[in-house]
Amino acid sequence: MLKALVLMTVGAIALAAMPANAADQSVRGKKLLIINKSTPGKSVLVFLSKDPNIVKTLAGGSGDPIIHGGEVRVKTSSTDTALPVPGGGATDGVWVTNGAGTIWKYKKGDGTLGDACKVVLVKGGFVKAVCKGPAVDAIAIDTSAPNLNVEAQISTGDQTYCAFFNTANTCSQVKDGSFNGGGTVAKYLSKNCGAAVGVCSSPSGAFLEEAELL
Repeated sequence: MLKALVLMTVGAIALAAMPANAADQSVRGKKLLIINKSTPGKSVLVFLSKDPNIVKTLAGGSGDPIIHGGEVRVKTSSTDTALPVPGGGATDGVWVTNGAGTIWKYKKGDGTLGDACKVVLVKGGFVKAVCKGPAVDAIAIDTSAPNLNVEAQISTGDQTYCAFFNTANTCSQVKDGSFNGGGTVAKYLSKNCGAAVGVCSSPSGAFLEEAELL
């Protein structure tokens, strides 16, 4: 009983110290394109959301990617792939904003394993990511599944925008496991989803194990 009380107390303290995910926001999916190439390092990911509820985070806050960096993430039935987007400002050629402070834009990615996203854009009503290279190879799509459910996320600092692509959300889906154009071995395209639904998945390792609390 005493051990359980200690675990509960320590767990409560540890959880209280963790940053909250209150900023997570489900948004309407406009487009998700995943192309798996037969040649390693040539796969492509495009994620786009247009939703009037999308609000850019404030400069200097916990959602500022210049300070905290960002992430693009795709979760399928068999894989959960996170693509880190490094922090840094305009002087580093990384994240930039406009004079009005209404846009975050990342445009430094070179398609390498640790910097796969060539473009990440966040502004009012709109988020977009274009990523390529070996890190995208890890995203597995089962083109034989009758109804795929794929979650795509863009994060700046602790602010996450997520969209769910599936037919239940009236998204159109095109799945082709035999498409061979340009060496492509699998192609998935989902677009024009209905209203924002679902709860953003927590990052890997967000939940504490009992052993970590001892």
